[in-house]
Amino acid sequence: MSSFDPKRTGVLGTISRLLDGARSAGAKVVHTRVAWQPGYPDLVANSPLLGMVAQSKCFEDGSIGAVIIDELAPQAGDAMVTHQRVGGFHGSELDTILRGAGIDTVVVSDACSAGSEAARTASLESLGLLAEITTDELFSALAPQPAGVGA
Repeated sequence: MSSFDPKRTGVLGTISRLLDGARSAGAKVVHTRVAWQPGYPDLVANSPLLGMVAQSKCFEDGSIGAVIIDELAPQAGDAMVTHQRVGGFHGSELDTILRGAGIDTVVVSDACSAGSEAARTASLESLGLLAEITTDELFSALAPQPAGVGA
């Protein structure tokens, strides 16, 4: 189990500044989140990861596990995409939102998982979009540190 704590590592501040800068520059900000309907009738648990979702009852719409934290919450003008698969594109309107706004380059940032960030990036590239990744803060927060550092 990772000891990753986004409040301790500074990831939230970094992503918040990234979002503020994007908004100030007039860029379209699109948030993605994973959530299933209460009771999980829309969950297809065809992988071990999704099986764990059903067992742990996490990411249920309306629960604390399915909301974007206040520090990074969508603001007026931002778009929100809810999806049920890794990456955000499968079965969602994300591609339509991006293409409808004339977007051809996407900056990908994730406070939770480098795996979902990588999946999103692969999806973007397969759709012909350019993906820029902001992982330095995340990966440095997850990297093993000498005793006493960051405590």
